[in-house]
Amino acid sequence: MTQAQAGLSAANASLQPIGTVGAQATKVYQSVETPLGQVLNSMPDFDRHGSSYDANLSATWELDIFGGLRRDREAALANYQASNAGASAVRLMVAAQTANIYINIRGLQSRLDIAHQQLQTQQQLLSTINLLYSKGLASEFQVKQAKANVAQVQAVIPVLGINLDIAMNALDVMLGTVSGTHRAELAEVKPIPVIPQIVQTTRAVNGSPRWRKCIKACTENRSNCLSKRD
Repeated sequence: MTQAQAGLSAANASLQPIGTVGAQATKVYQSVETPLGQVLNSMPDFDRHGSSYDANLSATWELDIFGGLRRDREAALANYQASNAGASAVRLMVAAQTANIYINIRGLQSRLDIAHQQLQTQQQLLSTINLLYSKGLASEFQVKQAKANVAQVQAVIPVLGINLDIAMNALDVMLGTVSGTHRAELAEVKPIPVIPQIVQTTRAVNGSPRWRKCIKACTENRSNCLSKRD
């Protein structure tokens, strides 16, 4: 983007007049051993020391008769705007990916918390079935089925933990921090963020009266808001 901005500045400068100012000072010491020095030395009031000063001032302005310079400026401006839009798109992509990772972290934490609760429930159920089996009130099949359910939940928990660690490290990478920086901050399990269903704006899009009416209707009744847009 810096290169595009420099190109735009150069294109703008080409439409302006160009001025040049130069100055030069020279000091001369005339030798009397040369033929010219011998002739000058024979003259009265001859000064072997001399000085000369020169100053130059010039200005040029290229007339853009056929519009070539203006087209170059428009191209440079378009290039700069494209670079600026590209930078904004990259920033938006990074922000979106960071938000996606954060939502993924909260989702994995919720799943991991549910898995721990489910494991506790299955273990309690297994204890109950074992007690019933010892009294002859439950079959061996029910015991094996309860053990399988416990083992299934136990197998899921490490996988969720690994995925959570990967997501945590990915978030640190996106934020440009050392791995583990935000782990303590995000340790508390919180609900998955909900995307707002309505985004209220301060002005209507393209001045559309129908869009302004849609905003008013959505404010009063949030149902089917997006389907009313032009």
